[in-house]
Amino acid sequence: MIAEANTDTPRKSYNVRMKNARKVENMAKGNALKGKPDVVNPHVRFDGGNVAPTATPRRRFLLYTKNAMFLSIISLAWFTAGAIESDRLYMVVNISGGTQVDSYPISYLSAVPQTGWSDEFKTSKIVLRKIEPGSFTMGCATNEVGYMKYLQEDPYSFDAVRHEVKLSKEYYVGVFEITQRQWESVMGTRPSWFSVESDYATRPVENISYQDIRGVTSIPLASVITNVSANSFMGVLRKKTGIRFDLPTEAQWEYACRAGKSTALNNGRNLSSMVTDVSASAVARYRGNSGYAGRISRDWGLAKGTAAVGSYAPNDWGLYDMHGNVREWCLDAFSMLTVSTSVEDPVTLTNSGWSGFVVRGGGWSDYAHALRSANRHDFAKADSSSVFCGFRLACAVTTDGTFLKISYVYDDDDRLKSIVYGDSAGGIDMELTPAGNTKKIDGWRAE
Repeated sequence: MIAEANTDTPRKSYNVRMKNARKVENMAKGNALKGKPDVVNPHVRFDGGNVAPTATPRRRFLLYTKNAMFLSIISLAWFTAGAIESDRLYMVVNISGGTQVDSYPISYLSAVPQTGWSDEFKTSKIVLRKIEPGSFTMGCATNEVGYMKYLQEDPYSFDAVRHEVKLSKEYYVGVFEITQRQWESVMGTRPSWFSVESDYATRPVENISYQDIRGVTSIPLASVITNVSANSFMGVLRKKTGIRFDLPTEAQWEYACRAGKSTALNNGRNLSSMVTDVSASAVARYRGNSGYAGRISRDWGLAKGTAAVGSYAPNDWGLYDMHGNVREWCLDAFSMLTVSTSVEDPVTLTNSGWSGFVVRGGGWSDYAHALRSANRHDFAKADSSSVFCGFRLACAVTTDGTFLKISYVYDDDDRLKSIVYGDSAGGIDMELTPAGNTKKIDGWRAE
């Protein structure tokens, strides 16, 4: 069963709860005046149980007030439980301090702001959405438009054999692709090709490599979660937040992209054309609407090349540009993925003779067939960069709901002594020394 997004907002839930509470309260008030049994407990009467219905108005009022307070507490608890469940639907990382600050504050939102996502959330803040655990069918049907032709004509792309995947933990994933301004705020550089001053800020960052993002260049990825370089984007972000941000795994990416849909596109549509398609044009910046005809220019404004993030329709989970704009780096090393059995929380550590890492989603220069949810591409080595590739942020959550946390241990001379990996509840599970050796701390589980 594919997990569906919860469309109830806290405001909607609050209104429903308060409406029901008022109904019960009014009923209780009417019964109290009539001397009828309590609607909450029919064995108790608002007039004092064994006291005759002719009890004094003052006694009735006091008893009514006591029971009304009880009903109000029940209603408040009912509302609060629902609010707590959804008050962390969105994580917000405030990076407005740029490279000059030592830490980036973290906050949470229970819903999309009433005015929508302003440019603030695409420049000085990074917003991520919580994705609940669930199962889905990963891969592509052999009769899907784009499957056979792409397999035959591109030796660096292979759609995975369809198989069931279970993701057992909650995780957060970026609502938008990381933008050029966000990269600049964290790293202090502007590496992208499409950098016209008037509109570069909200365009996705591109021309950055896997190494720029994570700093890991060796395969196999023996320590996927813990190994990032201190001067990489993830290394800086981890240090300033204490949270183990990373790229999404390939499975996390496809699950988030599909948002419950089994069709080629996450708007519930399949492609009718390999090249340009009206359904693709609704959700993606791609070759059919980017003005690309084989040559590119740094002077291109938003009408050509990459679009400002969030310019096209989101999927059912409110994630933008999962199709098109820029191809997105994933955590996994690239391999054929020919397994047809069910798997849980998969991540590919070795690439079985292939040279690089997975990119997903297609980009502004790709034809429609490359935008499909199942499309996957081997994008060379970790130090390769391209005007076609960017990424979005992800963050895992442990089974008990805590975040994967990091702390840095320094010696008396202010030199880095070790990096301790644990969770936000204070548990230590692994320590990484400068030599790169890891050791499990007794008494704690290793993630």
